[in-house]
Amino acid sequence: MPLPLRTLYLSDNPHLESIKLKESFNLKYLEIANIAFKTLPELGVLPNLIELNLTHSKFTTVSIMQLSSLCRLKKIDLSKPIFENNNCDCYKFLTWAKAKHINYGNFTCTSLVNPDSFKCHINKTEEENFIKCLKVEPKMYISRYIIFSSILIGIVAVCLIICCLCRRRSLRKKKAKSRKKIVQQTSQEKKLTTTIY
Repeated sequence: MPLPLRTLYLSDNPHLESIKLKESFNLKYLEIANIAFKTLPELGVLPNLIELNLTHSKFTTVSIMQLSSLCRLKKIDLSKPIFENNNCDCYKFLTWAKAKHINYGNFTCTSLVNPDSFKCHINKTEEENFIKCLKVEPKMYISRYIIFSSILIGIVAVCLIICCLCRRRSLRKKKAKSRKKIVQQTSQEKKLTTTIY
């Protein structure tokens, strides 16, 4: 079951060794600024994450594969150039961010004259990962609806059973009363007939 966590601050945490957010389906804001990681840790699929704060981090790159698992990301905060030695990764990052309408502030990098010669393009796997991330949400909501509707059906069924049992009981009581009346009437009639004779 996904955690209800919507905002998570892990900044200024020098002893943080790993981040495991696989069950954080509802997470919308994640701040992992000023931490000791050299690379962005594997965050898993976070389909509802809207903002990622990486300011003052020691990352030297951010992989598009990781960003593709954050399919609803709208803003990424980077305080310093993190692609200092890799223009290809920087080009891919900017291409991805622009294509997916992600606000990356005033972040820039050295432009590549001929990206084709460096094979600096978003690959098929990254795009497929993005599409898979977009499809995660409906499945989760469907399972929630199934659980909710099952509970609702269960409650209605229990109420119907209780109503049927109560009605049955009242019918039995009425039948018992009518039998009692009939028995009393027949006994009174017998008494009358015996007194007449």
